Amino acid sequence: GIGYHRTVQRHMPLRGLIVEDLLGYDEDTAGGLMNTEFVAVPSTCTVADAIVALRENEWLLESINVLFLTDLNDKLTGAVPLARLFLAQGSSLIRDLASESTIRTHVDDKQGRVVELFDKYNIITMPVVDDDGRLAGVITADDIITVLRQG
Repeated sequence: GIGYHRTVQRHMPLRGLIVEDLLGYDEDTAGGLMNTEFVAVPSTCTVADAIVALRENEWLLESINVLFLTDLNDKLTGAVPLARLFLAQGSSLIRDLASESTIRTHVDDKQGRVVELFDKYNIITMPVVDDDGRLAGVITADDIITVLRQG
C-alpha cells in the first residue's frame, strides 16, 4: 500500500508521499513511469498554508511546477500551477485557484495512452491516481521524453 508521510503545520496536514516500492507496476504502465516527487495539500487550505507546505519541501521546488489538491481521503481534487499561487492573496482558498479539470492518468494505464495525453494536452506534469482516485504519483514531460528516446 501507499505510506503517507504527514507533518502538521498550523493544524494543516501536509501529505507528501514517501518514495514507494514501484515494483508492483509494470514498466509499460503509468504506475511504472511515475515518480513520487510532488507536493499535495488539502483543498481546504489557504494559499498561505500552501506556501508554507512548499517551503517545507524546498528540495522539491526545482522539479515541480504544480501543487496538487486532495480531499480528506487523499483523493485528487485539483491542481494549481505554482505561478498562480504566488500571484494570489494569502487568505484565498487554494481550491479557488485550481484548474477546472485536472488531466490525470490511472496507475494501470498503458504507456502509449500516457504519451497520447501528454501530446494532446501539452502538459508538463500529470498526476497518477489509483483505483480509489487517490494521488499515487506524477509523470513529467521529462519522463515521457526518456520513454520516447528508448522507444
